[in-house]
Amino acid sequence: MVLDPGSPAWTERIGLLLPARRWVTARRASYSFDPARFRQAAHAGVGVERVSRETAPAVVGPLVGVSWNSIEGFLEHGLGFRAVEDGVEVGTCLSVCAADGVMEVAVEVDPRHRGRGAGTRLAAAFVGHCAARGIGPVWEAWEHNEASARLAARLGYRPAGARDTAVVDLSRG
Repeated sequence: MVLDPGSPAWTERIGLLLPARRWVTARRASYSFDPARFRQAAHAGVGVERVSRETAPAVVGPLVGVSWNSIEGFLEHGLGFRAVEDGVEVGTCLSVCAADGVMEVAVEVDPRHRGRGAGTRLAAAFVGHCAARGIGPVWEAWEHNEASARLAARLGYRPAGARDTAVVDLSRG
């Protein structure tokens, strides 16, 4: 789980609030979306489709209990796309949270299929869908994730700063 404590004083209290959990601080980079710089992307061979009721259990299932309470909750309030190449799912772009007219973007592409445009097509479909409906597509990434920073820039985002977050291990044992 990632916590955004907001101040050093709250960061100091994490150990008191969650005494049985391991945690570390990590920097998150934020990016602001500039609709005037946004452009759609097209790459041959990579098909992008919206996550449907039929595909949601496989695509969204791993997020249930982490980002979404249920698949139904995701289908009602979230947004997702999946990339398919030669009949095989090679990546996803999903909202990890949605509130107050914004959705946070999460892009995952199978390492064997990176560098072929799937991530760009996925993220462009997600961001385009949001922009057309007046939803703010929020882009954040770990500060060291250079691939995410490059993808964000291709889609019209600009760096907007970074902050410390707390990553808490919620695993049992």
